Amino acid sequence: MIRMMIVGYCFAMRPERRLCPLRAIQLSYFALLFCTTAAILAMEKRINVAHICTAAVLTPPFVAGVALGERLSKRLAPCWFDRLVSALLLSSGLLALVT
Repeated sequence: MIRMMIVGYCFAMRPERRLCPLRAIQLSYFALLFCTTAAILAMEKRINVAHICTAAVLTPPFVAGVALGERLSKRLAPCWFDRLVSALLLSSGLLALVT
């Protein structure tokens, strides 16, 4: 896990990437966490075809959201970007409570 974080940090430090090192480390950490969790669930045979289909449908919007977030974070002032992210998190949490 430490190796993945170091690779993410070094990748973020390349001048042409302009990513925040902390954000790169978080993305590396969550990618590793997701892969490890998926592997454990697969070994325990708790993943079925419906889960794979759901993951296939939700992966492209997730990737698009990360790309959009990276672009918006460069164009918006940090306080406005934080407000936008907080509003999106609040609305998704409320939606989860309602449904």
